[in-house]
Amino acid sequence: MKTKKILIFLLTLVAMLSVFAVSASANNHTDVDFILYAFTNPEPNKYTAARLKKDTSSSYVNYTTDSQGYAVRGPYKFEAFIYGSSNGSSFVDCSSYTYNNRPRSRAIITKGTKGFIRQDVYERFGYNSYAQIWAKQESQANRGIAMGCWSADSVGTYNHYNHVI
Repeated sequence: MKTKKILIFLLTLVAMLSVFAVSASANNHTDVDFILYAFTNPEPNKYTAARLKKDTSSSYVNYTTDSQGYAVRGPYKFEAFIYGSSNGSSFVDCSSYTYNNRPRSRAIITKGTKGFIRQDVYERFGYNSYAQIWAKQESQANRGIAMGCWSADSVGTYNHYNHVI
């Protein structure tokens, strides 16, 4: 009988503690506006500022609204790349190939969509690595300045713009 009371007490204690549990998500999923110059090649002035990458989640791109909720502007489509770095400079493409050199499909971002870009920034560079989006035109008809928002890490459920081939 005493064992039963102790067991009931412990189960009640565990249930109470789980009610007061707080999520400890530490990833960098806050949306920040981007302005990307989607022309012929991914090069300077065609990428965002570096953002800290805190986990292995995909990067998030919102080409529907900016972080204030205003409609995006820019070409109908552009190709996006996630570049990564261990020190916030000397960035390398982390979305076209996996860290073990398997190719991925192109990440074509279409106006009016939200989604994830698979990349291996955290896997390559570890804790305190940095990510940024680079862009180039998807086609000759789709070129211009793309404006939307993004986050280096992600939460939620969206389709991926790219996949392993």
